[in-house]
Amino acid sequence: MPGQKMFIKAQKKEPLAKPFLRGHVLPQQVSASDFPGFGRPLDRSQKGAKDVMFPRDRTAESAEVKALYKRTHGSTDPGEGLDRKYEWPNYVKNPIFRFGHGDTTVASGAGAKSALSMDCGEEPLSVPSTLIVKDTLANFQEVTSDQLGTSRNLMQLQSQRGLPSHHAFGKPTSSDPISAGSLIKGAYSLLEQMPDNDLGKCIVKGRRNFETDSGLGIPSVRYDKAAPPPEKRSVANAVNYGDDLNAASLITPTRFQSLGLMPKDFTERRSPSELEKLMRGAGFSASAEELAEIIRGAAQKHGDGDERASLETTMLALEDWLSKQAV
Repeated sequence: MPGQKMFIKAQKKEPLAKPFLRGHVLPQQVSASDFPGFGRPLDRSQKGAKDVMFPRDRTAESAEVKALYKRTHGSTDPGEGLDRKYEWPNYVKNPIFRFGHGDTTVASGAGAKSALSMDCGEEPLSVPSTLIVKDTLANFQEVTSDQLGTSRNLMQLQSQRGLPSHHAFGKPTSSDPISAGSLIKGAYSLLEQMPDNDLGKCIVKGRRNFETDSGLGIPSVRYDKAAPPPEKRSVANAVNYGDDLNAASLITPTRFQSLGLMPKDFTERRSPSELEKLMRGAGFSASAEELAEIIRGAAQKHGDGDERASLETTMLALEDWLSKQAV
């Protein structure tokens, strides 16, 4: 078939974990083990990494080259200011020169005060001149503008003529027998407070569910199944066994979490033979009688008469045994 032939051809030209075979026929000396390779060999004894990054055989840049890069790229030395080559007049070069217009007609200290005084006249620190206008314009401005400490005039005086002093605009508030408390608490009957008859089940004929003692379906967290060890689970396994790590284990991982050990591995009860293997694997070189004594002391710390013990209690029993040996 054409597809199979193309697949076989691709396998020959593109073998797995090998480069692409282009069909070039190279001389026999290229395939020899002592063939030096193509290209010019690099003499590693001449220059080191420091000489490559900081060569010493290069001449320093001239002043013309530095001036060119300063003008085109703004490249300056560390701590060097940028000189724009401005040609200032001689009076500007005076150390006490300042830009701006100076007012020599105002006394000392009166310039800032005149700038802050917004109601002065034409002369600094003077009273503004009186402006005589028509009284209708002044009255209109007094009525329409906002007055300090009073509400704004809404121009409704014309509509209030002929009305009594106690008159108020708007619709009067009507009395409603239903109070706010009855609205919050409600006045529903017991039948209205009961749940709907279709809550949690289908009431359509032909699709009704039969009520069973146990719930149908499978739970989201599979506590009903024995969880396999984490190291034997596939990355594609999306089953939640209820032993997933929480955010605290991600933020503050335990000491041995990088090795695949969890806190429950140290608190799990183990048989004496398994504890002996773990202690021997950790390099404990005591005799068999001494090791059995330590394991019995660890099992007694649980206080339930079981001969099994955890690694945590075994380490505590080992500390007690070492303190006795030191005495």
